[in-house]
Amino acid sequence: MSGILNVLVGSSYFTPVTNTYTTGTSATETIPVLASSVVIEVFGAGGAGGAYSTLDSIVYYGGGGGGSGGYSIKTASVVGSGGLTMTYSVGALGTTTVGTGNAGTGSNVVSGTFSLTTISTNGGAGGTQVFGSGGLGGAAGASGSGGDTNSAGNAGTAGTISTNGVGGAGKTGTNGNGLAGGDGAYFPTPAQAAGGTGKIIFSYT
Repeated sequence: MSGILNVLVGSSYFTPVTNTYTTGTSATETIPVLASSVVIEVFGAGGAGGAYSTLDSIVYYGGGGGGSGGYSIKTASVVGSGGLTMTYSVGALGTTTVGTGNAGTGSNVVSGTFSLTTISTNGGAGGTQVFGSGGLGGAAGASGSGGDTNSAGNAGTAGTISTNGVGGAGKTGTNGNGLAGGDGAYFPTPAQAAGGTGKIIFSYT
């Protein structure tokens, strides 16, 4: 009898699952069978750092760091929803270019066969380069929407005539952290850096 009870209890026990994505556009997330709750964390992508100026043959000024993406977190009941789906898109990182770095893009999670209020975040802006002085830091990704908590990212720091700016730190999450904005460039090092990708985390219990 005890063996039968163990089988019955074991058949209804759910082992927590965490799925983390740093790529994917209009991709599908399937809710595991027997899961009762999900924590969804959505991070926007970071902007790239600014490039140093090549217009001055004597002094190369520091580019500003890129901003990191915004963050949203939501907890939802998924009781009886095993096998249903959500659709997610991970924000693309801000790429490097001479001058101002490109901005990162936002990430989002929307309904599939499982009904869900859309959760969206924003990407961070790229750091700039200003001839004759250090570049400005990229703005933080603005606060998004749809989460129980929505918050902006972190701005990058400005460069100076003798140092590069640093990318804004990635947002701290519950089951993982977002990625930073890219550092600015300063001749001869460091090189201009791209921002971090967006990130989406589904944690089931």
